[in-house]
Amino acid sequence: MIGRLLLCAVFVASAGCGQSELELGERIYLQGHGADARLDYRQGPPWLARAGQGCAVCHGREGQGRIVQAGTLTGAAPALTSDVLKARGYDKQSLRRAIADGLDPSGREFSYYMPRWILSDGEMRALQRYLETL
Repeated sequence: MIGRLLLCAVFVASAGCGQSELELGERIYLQGHGADARLDYRQGPPWLARAGQGCAVCHGREGQGRIVQAGTLTGAAPALTSDVLKARGYDKQSLRRAIADGLDPSGREFSYYMPRWILSDGEMRALQRYLETL
């Protein structure tokens, strides 16, 4: 009985300590920080690692998209709002491919400047959930 009560107390205490999936998704989007640390990417501009930023540095804090200038390079980062992503044919699977592999829903490869992020399954779900709020 005491062991069971102790187990319940540990469960209740730990349940309140973790961050929500939505909070994690927001942190990934805004800061580029995952569950444990700064997220890595396989391909993308080296300045992004030094900038300490996530998706928002290029796509805008509210996912509105924007013109990005880095040194002598200028490019357009598209909007990532839920409505825009749906209109472009993204579902959860194709959005995962876009984030991790740099491919749009038709399989066309994105520019080198779109990072190919390395996220765990939980981090990917959290980011997708957060993007649904934009």
